[in-house]
Amino acid sequence: MKVEQWEEMQAAYGTADGFTDKSVKGMWFTFDGRLNRMRYFLRVLPVYLLMGAVTAISQHVWWLCVAYLPILWSLFSLVSRRSHDLGHRPWPFWIAVCLPLVNLFAGLYLLLRHGEHGPNPYGLDPTEYPYDI
Repeated sequence: MKVEQWEEMQAAYGTADGFTDKSVKGMWFTFDGRLNRMRYFLRVLPVYLLMGAVTAISQHVWWLCVAYLPILWSLFSLVSRRSHDLGHRPWPFWIAVCLPLVNLFAGLYLLLRHGEHGPNPYGLDPTEYPYDI
């Protein structure tokens, strides 16, 4: 499949695919499309590292809690697109990510479970993209 064919097929869904858009918004803040396991891992790792750093620093500087909001938005975006790849609605995972101990199991599920093969209602299969990003 060529990139043009991919883009034409993706346009039928009426939304961006969430990983071929290389802008900051497309990579970190959009809720549309799907993410496979590798892309999810490579994007969620820096988010968790930033969350830890902001949490550690914000204990001393209270106004840095504001920096936590875009990080949470990005985390919910990544979790949403990964749940789309699994064929699930994202809101149960949003709740699970916020609950202690439950977030560990939800994170492992999102990281280790293989996504649906082929297109689903949320977009095309990201593993079929002709040029890996």
